[in-house]
Amino acid sequence: MIGALALGLIAALWCSDAVAAPDGGTITGTIKLAPPNERGEVKRRGRGFTDRVTNPLKPPKMFNPLPHIVVVLEGGKAPPDDTAPGAAVKYRLIGEAFEIPLLPVLAGSSVDVHNDSPLERVFYSPDDDKAFDTAPVKTKQKRSLKKFGPAGRVIEVRAQDSAHISGTVVAFPHPYFSGVDDSGKFEIRGVPPGPWKIKIWYRTGWVKMPEVTVDVVGKKSVATTVELPAKLTSAPEPAEPTPGDETEGD
Repeated sequence: MIGALALGLIAALWCSDAVAAPDGGTITGTIKLAPPNERGEVKRRGRGFTDRVTNPLKPPKMFNPLPHIVVVLEGGKAPPDDTAPGAAVKYRLIGEAFEIPLLPVLAGSSVDVHNDSPLERVFYSPDDDKAFDTAPVKTKQKRSLKKFGPAGRVIEVRAQDSAHISGTVVAFPHPYFSGVDDSGKFEIRGVPPGPWKIKIWYRTGWVKMPEVTVDVVGKKSVATTVELPAKLTSAPEPAEPTPGDETEGD
């Protein structure tokens, strides 16, 4: 289980560099999943390069949806400064897997896809054939998605000749979002005062679920629990037609 320090690292990794409202509050909470038998998810039989099986008689683990979830706020008013992209967001391929399966970014941010594996990689997206060029990316080099957006845009990032390597990038209109740790906990800081609706992005779209709202007052902290339905069906966010992103490398 990931502890408090790891949760802080996840929050730092998954959030943009935009400056949050200085007088905003904090929303903390826990994502509560339905029991695995109710979710009806397939057991994992093997994970290729990511895990080594130490006990072949040990029952396989159920699929964990939490790393594929982002908690997003909607409905409040974001100051203009909070919607301005900051420094480029790093998305690192470490060995044979991306550091996290789902990377949320502030719309308009640049995303640097770093190759921190020992092999040359050719990055591509099955969702956008113009997202990357076809030149190999050497170890410790990168390819950049410039001004990734608009809000709601989502693409899968893959590596040629390595079918198991896959990561996803999704853009949101403001920085009030958070990943969750292995216990389902999340934290969103700098939230402007007012009522906000909590939405859940799962993999490639919004989870269909009952409405959950919280009211932020000043700099106070608000705690909540979000219960997700057993079937995490999702609907994609409509996105405006966008020309292919510019790419660059070192």
